[in-house]
Amino acid sequence: LAASATTGSQAQTCAVEASEWAPRGTARTARPRITVTFTSTCGAAIDPASIQMTIDDEAVMATPEGTGPKVTVVYTPATALVEEEDHTVVVKARDVKGTAGEQTWTFHVGDTYSR
Repeated sequence: LAASATTGSQAQTCAVEASEWAPRGTARTARPRITVTFTSTCGAAIDPASIQMTIDDEAVMATPEGTGPKVTVVYTPATALVEEEDHTVVVKARDVKGTAGEQTWTFHVGDTYSR
């Protein structure tokens, strides 16, 4: 027999959600500022050590900005991304309670020379 005790506060499911991310669509530079904001719905602090970012399956060192339940992850490529191609970003983060969140998106680097 499995017993489950759920009170009002325990019934809430915690999540780490991405609320904003960029760039979306087409980037105007081959070195765009890549950002995503994670928020813990339970108010638990995001663990900066848990943050992982890849661009086109290559791990990069992103920087967390802010502390607590809302953190923005920021990365600017050291070298230019390939122009006229799509680039896929995957960012993962966990809060201190172990709840994981992930955001994946693709953006296009346009021809940065035609102005």
